Amino acid sequence: MHLIALHDRSGWLSIGPKFSYMKFTSLCKTAALAFIIPNTRANKRIGPHNEDIISVLVGSLLGDANAERSMNGGVRFKFRQSIKHKDYLFWLYKFFTGRGYSSNNLPLCYTQKYGDKLYIAYSFNTYYYTSFMWLYKLFYNNKKKKVIPKNISDYLTPLALAVWIMDDGTYLFGRVDLNGAWGTSYSVQDLNKLINALRTRYGLNCYFYHKKGRSSVVISKDSLELLRTIVRPYMHASMLHKIGIFPSDYN
Repeated sequence: MHLIALHDRSGWLSIGPKFSYMKFTSLCKTAALAFIIPNTRANKRIGPHNEDIISVLVGSLLGDANAERSMNGGVRFKFRQSIKHKDYLFWLYKFFTGRGYSSNNLPLCYTQKYGDKLYIAYSFNTYYYTSFMWLYKLFYNNKKKKVIPKNISDYLTPLALAVWIMDDGTYLFGRVDLNGAWGTSYSVQDLNKLINALRTRYGLNCYFYHKKGRSSVVISKDSLELLRTIVRPYMHASMLHKIGIFPSDYN
């Protein structure tokens, strides 16, 4: 018996990949249905992809994740977190592996040296998909540099916002800084797209810093309770501190 993930073709808002146990027959030769077999070509990995998958990818791309385009047109997503966020990284890994988007190989632990300090982190990748080229083109320009889509509000679901915060949020003096743009040097225009999306879609009071090549989106203290209402149901427990909720506050 072999496990094959088949995508529902009814639309990207469908429940998601449907898993069925099937005998190893000629069906396995139908590459268009081979979704989770590691050696399947990228152009045979089909969609549509459900809303939760798109939301987590969007939130991750706003944060630490990167998309990588192969020569044959496939796109994969690369996730990396420091060892202190290991639980969150493994939550992402289980999310994608459980839906057939990455292999069962555990995230790789590696060490890098920066100056006199050792940096320990975990990482994993999804499979390559040509059906994600549209998402790559939304977030990357012709120079392979991250940009913010004009219609980011359409994709900034509560789950996407929660993932963005878990990736790059910092709770500070009652506000939440989304400082994933630090080092990325988003333009003022891109930062305004994010601000407008947060304001128009959720009514959050926010602003941004942009100085000396560094930028950060800030959700104000007076919007903290609203923000918690929006994203808390989607956040991993180890990341609730990023919206100012600590273990002593858990219900």
